[in-house]
Amino acid sequence: LFGLHPSFTDMVHATIKENIPNCPKALLDSYGDVYFRAWRTASGVYLEKIEVDCLQDLMYHAVHAQHSPVNLAVALRQLLAFIHQQKVFRGVDKMLLRLYESILWRALKVANVLVRGNAAYLLLDAFPLQNPDSTREENDELLQKQFGVLEDLLADPSPLIRSTGVKGVCRVVGIYWELIPTGMLQTLLTRLVKDMASDGSSNAVRSSVFEKVMALYPQTTCFYPGLVSSP
Repeated sequence: LFGLHPSFTDMVHATIKENIPNCPKALLDSYGDVYFRAWRTASGVYLEKIEVDCLQDLMYHAVHAQHSPVNLAVALRQLLAFIHQQKVFRGVDKMLLRLYESILWRALKVANVLVRGNAAYLLLDAFPLQNPDSTREENDELLQKQFGVLEDLLADPSPLIRSTGVKGVCRVVGIYWELIPTGMLQTLLTRLVKDMASDGSSNAVRSSVFEKVMALYPQTTCFYPGLVSSP
């Protein structure tokens, strides 16, 4: 359908966007599959249109959507999460980096708490953003940039962002701990159990720590005995 004609692509995309706010989770996954299949089979002008006018449009609105009256940001994240999960397919990593980099880095620095939170969710779900065709030095620099974002999330003045950061950091450490330099891993874990766990301004932040850190216990104690149980 997306490849019949560029104007028809716009029509299909607009129709899906209208339905997203009230979609059940299963249908959002199906929409993600539709976009992903269209992207995989597209070429030339159709590929550019799907990437920029469809996928990047969804990414932009997922970052800037407000949380009421319908939590559109959550629905869009669900749809995009399906595409994030397709990194086993060639070209997906490169595409995600190319489309997200003009949106996320700026959004993570804005004053609007909701925008920062939305951007954090997307980065944490798509982590790591990388380009397999780049040099090792370039990808190492990009990873360091993302590790820096993880640290910033844990130090954010907003309890909402800090809580999101705790959950996201635990997810990243649990799945990608082999990618994280030893010093950075030590820093993140120490920040979690010594700072976030005693966050006096937010019960949500403290609860997130105790809920998520225990799931990391097998990995973390292999390298840092006693860290998880530190006061």
